[in-house]
Amino acid sequence: MKKKLFRFVVSETETISRAHKKMLRNKKGIILVYNNDKKIIGLVSDGDFKRAFWSNIDQQNPISSIGKKKKFFFINSKKNLNRNNSLPANINHVPVIKNGKLTDIIFNINEIKKIKSKIKSFSVVVLAGGYGRRLKPITNSIPKALVKINNKTIFELIINKFKKYKIDKIYLALFHKKEMIKSYVKKKGFKKMKFIEEKKRTGTAGPLANINFKKEKSPIIVTNCDTIINYEYNEILKFHISNSNLITIVGFLHEQNINYGVCEVTNQGKLTSLIEKPKIKLLANCGFYVISPEIIRYIKKNIFLDMDVFIKKIIKKGYKIGVYPIPEENCIDIGTLEKYQKFNKKSRILKK
Repeated sequence: MKKKLFRFVVSETETISRAHKKMLRNKKGIILVYNNDKKIIGLVSDGDFKRAFWSNIDQQNPISSIGKKKKFFFINSKKNLNRNNSLPANINHVPVIKNGKLTDIIFNINEIKKIKSKIKSFSVVVLAGGYGRRLKPITNSIPKALVKINNKTIFELIINKFKKYKIDKIYLALFHKKEMIKSYVKKKGFKKMKFIEEKKRTGTAGPLANINFKKEKSPIIVTNCDTIINYEYNEILKFHISNSNLITIVGFLHEQNINYGVCEVTNQGKLTSLIEKPKIKLLANCGFYVISPEIIRYIKKNIFLDMDVFIKKIIKKGYKIGVYPIPEENCIDIGTLEKYQKFNKKSRILKK
């Protein structure tokens, strides 16, 4: 096998978690699975991983548990690509497999279609109006947005994540110690900033009512000011659009061990099952969202409304809300003193 192909293959015994990380690194959205004879036995796409995470499949299971596909599209020679007139519309990368061995991968077959689906630009909302009570005593004198990590403020670390994208506007929702934040933003010379200054707190969804949604032509990213997401935001935006979601929640894959045996009983106290130290798997909310502008019409100005209450309201109305899963390590939560100190101690280098 060519050295350049190693980024796109894993052994059938590799864990789902490690295979997913390898797929994220290769940035092509596919991983091919090989057996002991180095023969390709399956292909796992980004969509396959998402379905596994949505189904709460254990991430420590072998990749072969979701990646042994009896049928997946491949060719045995590059010459056959031009002859093949029945290329599936959803195929973007085509493996070249001869006698079971991977010899090449042809990428971006539908590149023209892919380019058209890209979002040219989008706006961002950073929710920075909170008191930061969980970060006391650090936030006794400064707002949460200006707390420093590795000599950079949380706000700067969040904004740096958007540098490589074309941004229309960055809305900064302010309330607590807003003059300090405004002064900092102006001093740093951040561009395309628009302040949403609140006279009273309106929660994590309420500030969105101040946006003229009719002028926003693309989905809007909304992020808390204590969460840093290390991920390709374009992928989340494409998921939001292709699934016709009005809201997309970014969730991280979290597993929690229960250190006790758990009794499952009927309402009459009869034991039906005893599970020893079970592992709970769930998708936790990162505090990072994509919203379609028209959904803002359901938020009233100057009324307190948190995002979780707003989302429940939208669910009741029957609108579509999706969840985009990312690995837990890609969601950096620094909203509590304990998490902040732990993260600062590690001195993790954040990619710009």
